Amino acid sequence: FVADVRAPTPSAAAEMVSPNLAEWQHSVTRLYQRLAREMQQQLRGHLQSLLYLRKRLRHPGQKLQEQMQQLDYLWQNLSKACHTLLHKKHQQLNSVSRALNTVSPLATLDRGYAILQHEQHIIRSIKQTQQGQKLTARVSDGTIECTVN
Repeated sequence: FVADVRAPTPSAAAEMVSPNLAEWQHSVTRLYQRLAREMQQQLRGHLQSLLYLRKRLRHPGQKLQEQMQQLDYLWQNLSKACHTLLHKKHQQLNSVSRALNTVSPLATLDRGYAILQHEQHIIRSIKQTQQGQKLTARVSDGTIECTVN
C-alpha cells in the first residue's frame, strides 16, 4: 500500500529505480535547446536595445554643428531685429527733427523774419519801443543794428 507502482521482479524494480539513459539524454537535450532559445531571445533583446541606443547616440561634432546652425539663425534674427529697430528709430528721429525745425526760431529766421532785441530783451510789441531807441535785429545769417523812427 505504500508504493503506487509494483514491479513484478527485482530486476524490473531496479530498472524502475535507476534512470533510463536515453530518457536522461533526451531531457538534457530538450533543456539545452530551451536554454539556447532563451539565451538567443535575450541576446536579440539586448541587441535591439543597443541598436536603439546607437541610433539615439550622435557624434558630438554633429551636435555642435546643429548648435552652430541654431546660433547662426538666432544671430541673423537678432541682426534683422536690430536693423529694423534702428531704421524705425531713425525715422522717428527724422520726424521729431522736422517737427522741431517747424517751431524753431532759426527756421522762422530762414523764412525771412527777424528777432528784435533791446539790451538782450526781446521786443514783442511796438509799445516796448521809443523813437530813437537802438535795437538789434537778428536775422538768419547775422545781426543788424537798427534805430526806431
